[in-house]
Amino acid sequence: MLKVAIVAEYALAEKVVQAMEHHHFGQKVEQLTTVTFKPFDEDKDLRFHKKAVPEVSVEDVVWSEFDYVLFAATLEQAPVIAKAADEGCIVIDMLGVCANLQDIPLVVPSINDEQIEHIRYRNIVALPDAQVTQAALALDSLVKSQSIQQVVITSLLPASYVNEECVTELVGQTARLLNGVPLEEDQQRLAFDVFPKYKLSVPTQLQRIFPELNNVIFHQVQVPVFYGLAQMITVNFDLDVTLSLKHLWEDEEMFDVQLQKLVTPVSNGLAENEEESAKLHICQIQEHLRGIEFWSIADEQRFDIAKMTLELAERVTTSL
Repeated sequence: MLKVAIVAEYALAEKVVQAMEHHHFGQKVEQLTTVTFKPFDEDKDLRFHKKAVPEVSVEDVVWSEFDYVLFAATLEQAPVIAKAADEGCIVIDMLGVCANLQDIPLVVPSINDEQIEHIRYRNIVALPDAQVTQAALALDSLVKSQSIQQVVITSLLPASYVNEECVTELVGQTARLLNGVPLEEDQQRLAFDVFPKYKLSVPTQLQRIFPELNNVIFHQVQVPVFYGLAQMITVNFDLDVTLSLKHLWEDEEMFDVQLQKLVTPVSNGLAENEEESAKLHICQIQEHLRGIEFWSIADEQRFDIAKMTLELAERVTTSL
């Protein structure tokens, strides 16, 4: 049985714990602890199988007491990842802050699991950025079956992609503007507006997962949505092809393919609110002779991060 620590802000930690209760990795967890850089509010507590999850500050934690650490860190907090790994923990970097380090394996579960064996070098394995994880899963069957000339991905990033503070800011701005109260002049407007974001490492991360893709373009746009990452993906092939759509996304545990219905971040959030497991939704599929385009939607915290972290953790336990 395993002793596991989760290092994440409350909203994400809660989703990881909820997912763990229904995942086979969770059956192996004997002791679960949250490690915090800033204490959770008093009214925010976590429960795992009806038992309270203890909270320990990062200053007081003894990393050697844990087998696994599920770490959602900022770049500034990354040294703590190395410290936990040096003390013998297997660290899963949930947000991909270590994704550009060549001696740390970057893995999307079910796509390049063979890279997990390299975890022995540093005791760290990284999931990519949520944009990359979602795109890679959607693209996997196409990459493996077709010669691809170019991939263009437009990511519409919700406030939750940034952090929970951004969600709270969007809530506040929306209320103020609806009540006719203007924002401060120097305040970055989130509500009722969009603007470009730049995370330069994202195309590089996707190319680490798929080395055969040498022409990948990401457009990243911050949008006034609370939760749910949407991507419009266009794939251009080198040759004319005829695709069998039913074989592209066959894993029903992972994908929900809608040939008629439109799924959006909001409609998905409402539909999955009571579901035990989140999925990646594919819809608005348009084919042409040398390509395909489609719309993908997922709750990036529940699916791209929490669910994929547990899938990766399960594969790590099997490989070690």
